[in-house]
Amino acid sequence: MRDTVRAVVTVEWRSAVRDRRALLSALIFPMVGPILVGFMFTGIARTIGADDTPSLTIQGAQHAPGLMSWLRVHGLTLHAAGEDAAAQVQAGALDVLVVIEPGFDANFAAGKPATVQVIADYARPASAAHVRRAQQLLQTYGATIASFRLLARGVHPGILQPLKVEEVDLATPEKHSAKLLTVVPLFVILACFIGGMQVAIDATAGERERGSLEALLLNPVPRSHLALGKWLVTTAFSATSAVLTLLLSVISLSLAPLEEIGMRGGLGLTQITLIAALVLPLAPLASAAQLFVASFARSFKEAQTWLSLLLFIPMIPGFIASVVPIRPEVWMYAMPPLAQQLLITDALSGVVPAWWAVALAASASLLFAGVAVWGTGRMLDREHIIFAGQ
Repeated sequence: MRDTVRAVVTVEWRSAVRDRRALLSALIFPMVGPILVGFMFTGIARTIGADDTPSLTIQGAQHAPGLMSWLRVHGLTLHAAGEDAAAQVQAGALDVLVVIEPGFDANFAAGKPATVQVIADYARPASAAHVRRAQQLLQTYGATIASFRLLARGVHPGILQPLKVEEVDLATPEKHSAKLLTVVPLFVILACFIGGMQVAIDATAGERERGSLEALLLNPVPRSHLALGKWLVTTAFSATSAVLTLLLSVISLSLAPLEEIGMRGGLGLTQITLIAALVLPLAPLASAAQLFVASFARSFKEAQTWLSLLLFIPMIPGFIASVVPIRPEVWMYAMPPLAQQLLITDALSGVVPAWWAVALAASASLLFAGVAVWGTGRMLDREHIIFAGQ
């Protein structure tokens, strides 16, 4: 059996290495994914860094000289608004505009609520930080004035706060960083499925379409050995793609200014090793599932369609976790790739996963992979796999 499988692996490996589509599939995604991660965190840092030099555009500043002085004392640079300021906000040239009504000073002096309008396009994500900052500043100014008015009347401002709520954050910096780094495990898990996809297609539907599968099956070789050899080569491409994605993501994160957004810089060697150990058992499962699904396809294009739909499976846990908080249960660690998503999130948070959870996730992945390889071998035993595309 060893010699037979070795011969199949050698043939399939040479065929996969010569296939440009297989190489591009295994190498391009590990490059594109980390680059996107780096650009994303760099963009976030630049957006936050831009707020370090705050400014505000005011219309009707002459009606509230006290407010203007308070804003300047707190480090804001004030700009007078032009006549077309509202149009600039609508066009996206201006993030936020503060409009002070002519009756502001009269209402303010009489102790009545003075109206201030904050004009912005609230549907634009780029202006959200500027709008939030302007609202916070105006609310702080209003609370300050209210406290002074109470003191002037001999009333302590604390009487309006019968309950003082103090937030005690027990989350470590690693846990805060993990909330933003959840995109990294998603890319690494996707690399397991994308890296070997073209190899799986070429080893099944591709060979059937070229007519070489019939010649291969004429050899006196057990079909399970053929399936095993194809699976090993596909797994090698899948695992290589996942490792490259992880390493390049680490390099990309080390170059991004993570400290500017309150994150500790990069991932440690222990975390990298742990994440790799958690993801690698998923590569055999992804390869086996792709071989099994592609063996049903009647052509190369049909196999591409089915395996492209298969890519949504590893993305589902990440989408669900981003919308609905998931409380880990024991059965979840037996459901790849959900188990890998949960374990990698713990690793990014600085928490070492329980050994039984790691063992259960790896065992489940290898068990499902074995079932899929066995199913592929059974498919190769059928004449239908040769004549289905004719």
